[in-house]
Amino acid sequence: MKILPRILSLTLLSLALTNCSVSPEKIKSSIVIISNKSGHGTGFFVPGKPGVCSVLTAAHVLQGKGENFVETAKDMKPWRIANIERLPYSIDLALVTFQPVRLKR
Repeated sequence: MKILPRILSLTLLSLALTNCSVSPEKIKSSIVIISNKSGHGTGFFVPGKPGVCSVLTAAHVLQGKGENFVETAKDMKPWRIANIERLPYSIDLALVTFQPVRLKR
């Protein structure tokens, strides 16, 4: 029964959309691509602190080599991930945050 509150809270979290400071016009979809030198995976925006974008993803996506980047569905330009917080209790989920500042490539 201890797992039920965790599952319910993760379900409610997954139903929420972004509280990111990037305007809705700039981000048409809540789905993002997370990539590194080893490959890529997906995640989606969740509510977070004002001025910081928060994305929920599978933790194993972030275990690849090299730096991790988030790409929005609209423009596919990279955003550098600032922080990775893996959820406890062997749940394969992680919360990543990034500042909405463009990288130059």
